[in-house]
Amino acid sequence: MTKFNIAMGVGRREPLSRIADLARQMEEHGFYSLWLQDNPLMTKDAYMALAVASLETTKLRLGPGVSNTIVRHPSVIANAIATLDQVSGGRAVLGLGGGGPALVETLGERSRRIDDLRKEILAIGRLLNGQPADPESEHSYRVASADRRVPIYLAARGPRMLALAGEVADGAWIAGASRPEIFDRKVGQVRAGAEKAGRDPDSIQINVLVNVAVDTADRKGVDVLKPSVIGSLIEGDPEGDIPAEYADVIKAVRENHDPAKHLAADDPVGDLIPEDLVKLLAIAGDESECRQRLHDLMELGPDEITMTLMSGGRVEKLESLARVALGSAGAAAGVGSNG
Repeated sequence: MTKFNIAMGVGRREPLSRIADLARQMEEHGFYSLWLQDNPLMTKDAYMALAVASLETTKLRLGPGVSNTIVRHPSVIANAIATLDQVSGGRAVLGLGGGGPALVETLGERSRRIDDLRKEILAIGRLLNGQPADPESEHSYRVASADRRVPIYLAARGPRMLALAGEVADGAWIAGASRPEIFDRKVGQVRAGAEKAGRDPDSIQINVLVNVAVDTADRKGVDVLKPSVIGSLIEGDPEGDIPAEYADVIKAVRENHDPAKHLAADDPVGDLIPEDLVKLLAIAGDESECRQRLHDLMELGPDEITMTLMSGGRVEKLESLARVALGSAGAAAGVGSNG
């Protein structure tokens, strides 16, 4: 059955004790994993927050969503996730990515090249097994704290990253795949990468990232999700998933977006995004509409669905996400299977 996860960031004013409380509530609702955004410019430290969350939970899987090797050296990532795994009693899971433009370009860097990222993912896997990062190099190194290879998920949107996930990762964390035709294509690219590497395609966990917001009495879900949609438009559209009719919207968003406002609820470029584009890229509406969209996504057969928990009234938003997930046909067993 499909398992449901929560992804979120830790705001600069958000106490870690609140994250621990939310993690405990997620576990009580039956969610499978908590992924915390790893962006040192915009959020508090993900690994510290995950360690605090581990102290209030016993079943919930915990991981950064996602780290990259531009901000953190592979040895630092391996050490941090190995420490979290030990603190949490073996519940850590590692999310990796190539480095989103909104973060790395602000630092004057570029996203990782595919070949470099492949080497670094393999190196981290070896480090977590207690092996040298590169057994063929005389300058290789080990991480003394690591003693178990935690599952590694690669965040991917475009074809080359999706294929790389199938080639070297345990799971693919797929963005932008909530529509059936796009889901099938992206999952096919993951499986093709696995087959090319001589791996069993069915062994790769398919984790679909989807932004979900339920309408409330004072705010529509589409308005809540506009900051995350802005992020998707900034990151690009490598396969033309967004219809050509929105080209002018995408151009305007990219030209007017302020990186300092990335994912901020008050980003003024949100006014440029029409409601139908939000619903094309995310799930928003009343509980019935969101429940049906999640059911339709589950019918495509992902192993996991990760829903973003937006800031502002997180407890209420978490309860609404639990209701629409549990209310999706066949979801109850999946949501409740985090043990």
